[in-house]
Amino acid sequence: MSIAKKAPSNFMSNKISSLITALTANPRAVFLLDSAGAFLSTVQLFALAKFHTFFGMPQPILFMLCAIAFTLAIYSLCCYHFITGKWRTFLTITIASNVIYSLLTLSLMVYFHTVLTALGFTYFILELVVLCGIVFIEAKTVLQH
Repeated sequence: MSIAKKAPSNFMSNKISSLITALTANPRAVFLLDSAGAFLSTVQLFALAKFHTFFGMPQPILFMLCAIAFTLAIYSLCCYHFITGKWRTFLTITIASNVIYSLLTLSLMVYFHTVLTALGFTYFILELVVLCGIVFIEAKTVLQH
């Protein structure tokens, strides 16, 4: 007699969906999420710049990306603290900035593909995947309200 295995639970899927719903219901929380992500990128890019030989991206480029991420982090943090009304315009600016940053990163990956290491490709691809997720949440927030 064959015992069929039960399909895996959608526990993670339900948790992620609940988190996205909670975030999109509170635009201020989306600014905080964006700011935290940009600050994390700033720290990571600074570390990558110190160990640039392991990642292959030239150090000045990493410092430039670090400065951009820091600027975006400060912008989102200021939006979180100071924007009470008409947040849609500010969140749209955040979305546009994140998309431009993503396109810049992707362009730099293509331009420096001959010197990027596997570790460098992995880092930047993962950063872009996370950023796409954040942009998705931001866009859903703008469209829902």
